[in-house]
Amino acid sequence: GGFAKPKDLRPLCDIELTDIRGTIDMNLYGSIYNAYYTIGYMLKTVQNSSDKNESCSIINMSSIAGSFGLATAGDYCISKSGVDGLTRAICADYGASGIRCNSVKPCFVTTPLTTAMDDALEEKTGQRGCREMSKPRQVHAEWVNPTDVAYYCLFLASDESKFINGSMCYIDDGTKGSYNHLPSMVNDQ
Repeated sequence: GGFAKPKDLRPLCDIELTDIRGTIDMNLYGSIYNAYYTIGYMLKTVQNSSDKNESCSIINMSSIAGSFGLATAGDYCISKSGVDGLTRAICADYGASGIRCNSVKPCFVTTPLTTAMDDALEEKTGQRGCREMSKPRQVHAEWVNPTDVAYYCLFLASDESKFINGSMCYIDDGTKGSYNHLPSMVNDQ
């Protein structure tokens, strides 16, 4: 998730270092703390199971922005790239011990925050917002719904996904192909 406000859309070097740290603390360190404090319990669960195929699943919330830069959201992109690195590290360190770890990488999810950010982006740049710009590349004429993300996570937590480990799992309706066409506010300050 994110916690920026529409007014926070700024190029990386215009963001206060304390704000960058806050984004990294929330998005990356939140995931690190989750893994750090749960992996020990997961290892015990797997080791104490009578089922030789027992596994546990960590699902990290990343973002499409962790793989593709997004103008005016550098702090968010940095934090989500870190989440993806954490996912790969957990897979490498604990996969053989029965712990799976994947990153879910949604694009724009319909929430009050993302709607306000998109409206602010369009107002500030005079260009169509991200919602409108991504439509031509999407199958559906809407953003991802939070319920869609929840169902994807439920799948990753289940035994149905037992061979999915260390993956960057996009839920973007084709949007990642349009990321380099998103409006930039760098020159509109």
